[in-house]
Amino acid sequence: PITTVAPSTTATALTSITTGLPPGAHGVIGYRMNVNGEVLNVLRWSTLAGDARETIPPAKVQAIAPFEGQRPAIVTRAEFVTSGFTGAHLEDTRFAGYRKLGTLTAEVVRLVRGGEPFVYAYYEGLDKVSHEYGLREVYDEELHWVDHLVERLLARLPAGTALVITADHGQVETGDNVR
Repeated sequence: PITTVAPSTTATALTSITTGLPPGAHGVIGYRMNVNGEVLNVLRWSTLAGDARETIPPAKVQAIAPFEGQRPAIVTRAEFVTSGFTGAHLEDTRFAGYRKLGTLTAEVVRLVRGGEPFVYAYYEGLDKVSHEYGLREVYDEELHWVDHLVERLLARLPAGTALVITADHGQVETGDNVR
């Protein structure tokens, strides 16, 4: 079965996708977590004192091997490759960093055509836009670019390749009623 996580945040959901476990089992239980009396911003892997990779090692928070230890090829933004959060949910995988959408598609296609049996790619654009602008016209425009990304991948991936698309979490439009 395919289920979601609670709380439904990027940090918990991506870790659940890569480990196959709920937050209570893998340890990344929120966007912010109290770790040893400090509030850890999981996506930035920082506390009020700054970078927390040394004081709060990612592997101590989340030690489950992603993808059952299979070490798949990962295509993610280049700046994410060495982040603390990446260390927590994608440790010991193989990275191909991208900078722009064209690089993302080129890397995925290169890896699949090169014989990789499984490639995990992460694109955060729609999530970022929905958080910043809500589910309005800017979101719709970004969704069109995601559709274009999918079209490009489908056009360039070898026949017989399975392309699975998922989201790390959903969004709820609240209008001006934000508290």
